[in-house]
Amino acid sequence: MTHVTMDTAAASDIHLGSKRSHVRVLHRIWETLYRHSAPRQFVIVGDFVDHISDLTDGDELFSEQKFNALPKSHRAFMEFLSAVHREGISKVVVIEGNHDRNKRERLIRLRTPYLPYPLVESLRWELAGQTWLAIHGHTLDPEWLHHRWVPELATTVFRGAIERLDTHDGRFSRWVEKRTTTGRRKFLCRLLPPALAAYGATAGADHVIGGHSHEAVRGTRFKLGERAVVSHNCGCWVNDECSWLSVNAAGGVQLHTVEIG
Repeated sequence: MTHVTMDTAAASDIHLGSKRSHVRVLHRIWETLYRHSAPRQFVIVGDFVDHISDLTDGDELFSEQKFNALPKSHRAFMEFLSAVHREGISKVVVIEGNHDRNKRERLIRLRTPYLPYPLVESLRWELAGQTWLAIHGHTLDPEWLHHRWVPELATTVFRGAIERLDTHDGRFSRWVEKRTTTGRRKFLCRLLPPALAAYGATAGADHVIGGHSHEAVRGTRFKLGERAVVSHNCGCWVNDECSWLSVNAAGGVQLHTVEIG
């Protein structure tokens, strides 16, 4: 059997700073991958942090004090990505999501040694004769575009009340979120795959990888005029079932799921 090397490892909606985040598990998986068969690039497809204010003092100034207040496993993952970037074997790219910004601050404008890798709005690359595009997907969400204050208020209330009452493992927070956002998640699951594909078609892409909905999708093909675009979604790392995507050098996509009890 011929071994095909991995080109891209992609994960979204990690939500560093949240008790719901299972980043410790993703860190273990990606560190093992890096040591044994390092991909060309690791890509975070948005919502790297749960709230941009977890890293800043306001006015886009990085706060080392707030960074040090993050859970140890969350800091360890950031340090792992920084080490990968410094070693130069694999590229690290973080794409901005809606949780990575607020009205005054944006992750992509932060300048700190703790985030030495590229922080971008989208990522485009060529692979196996096709064009690939990665974006978070929040800019295709009508609620975020036209009523941004609604999800921002929900996040503030959730962080200020629900997570504060939770234990360190975040089980209660995940239980509450699952039961209060089911309708919206179903809406996003219907909306995002075709919206990502349509966006990809206008950008001349053959494959689009997104996040935002917290639901994993591998390879939904849409025919848009003369062009066919395949839409993928990385899923998230705040549910009981987490996932990430890999793309091999031949353009094959695999969805990796992890059940977390």
